[in-house]
Amino acid sequence: MTFTTPVLIHGKYKGTINSDSVLIISKGASVKADVNSRLLILEGVLKGDINVLEKVDIFPSGKLFGNIITAKLKIADGVIFEGTCKMIKK
Repeated sequence: MTFTTPVLIHGKYKGTINSDSVLIISKGASVKADVNSRLLILEGVLKGDINVLEKVDIFPSGKLFGNIITAKLKIADGVIFEGTCKMIKK
């Protein structure tokens, strides 16, 4: 999936995601994908590596199983994160 405007995923998706915009994975959503995006908001489950140019924001219901490369990272209490994180300059 490739897009240039904000996208909200409510259900299930499997594949690769490339975006110049915001990707929002809502609570209850399940995504198996490697993600390249400008911004990522995670409230559901994501299995895959992510490369986010600006910021990753993971809310308490979020679960991430994969590695992160990003400039800014915000992880709320209660988040499940299994992977590594590499911080880059924006």
